[in-house]
Amino acid sequence: MKTKRILYSLLAIVVLFFSFKLYDKYKEKNFADEMNYNPSSFESLTFSDKKSLAWREDTKEPVETLMNYLNNYQIKKNDKCTFYSTKGFEFTIRSKDGKEKYVSIFNNCAYIMDYGLVEIVNGPVDMSWVQKFNKAYEK
Repeated sequence: MKTKRILYSLLAIVVLFFSFKLYDKYKEKNFADEMNYNPSSFESLTFSDKKSLAWREDTKEPVETLMNYLNNYQIKKNDKCTFYSTKGFEFTIRSKDGKEKYVSIFNNCAYIMDYGLVEIVNGPVDMSWVQKFNKAYEK
């Protein structure tokens, strides 16, 4: 009888653990937080809005501006999200250790490298802001 209680308790703990992991994976999160951007290891930002040539910047100002802007958006994991469109942009943040974080955003969906497809819950992203950002920093 005591052994059954221990087994049921262990089973309940395992079920709760995996339920929490699944909940955490699919709950709404802040876009910029999921980027895991580390200012101290920043090397460069490459940006493209698909309408003009891509540009690259080695100073932190544009990436800080972009991360602050993306802080306005909440994302939620959604593997069925389709993000192929002509209205969108993409960027890559390269760190000093050679690692890159690639992000592609179209309408209400985004692809974040090493994270997957996400839905932008409070989207779509304001493309007029993106165009102003692009014009401010492209060379």
